[in-house]
Amino acid sequence: MIQTGSSFFIFVGLVFVILATLTTNITANMVSPINDFMNLAPKKLNWERTTILIGLIGILMQPWRFLADPRPTSGPGCWDTAPSPRHRRGHHRRLLGRPEAEPQAA
Repeated sequence: MIQTGSSFFIFVGLVFVILATLTTNITANMVSPINDFMNLAPKKLNWERTTILIGLIGILMQPWRFLADPRPTSGPGCWDTAPSPRHRRGHHRRLLGRPEAEPQAA
């Protein structure tokens, strides 16, 4: 272990570790969708245009909402599951702790 008496060097080292982690994760999560979109229209979409498009799509999906909402983002009753007879009976509302829907008057 390297011993240093300066907190400045510790701070600079931590900044570099954080930047390396962010840039690696952003790059790893964008390369595959960029290639997929470029293959849809290779004559119109180049690397730069597709990178901007994927970045905008990522912002429009509002990923910070996934961190703010404590409810699960997968499983019964969530946006990524297909409807089934159990969903129609309200089973998913009980699992997620949501009240039953009020019956509508005819």
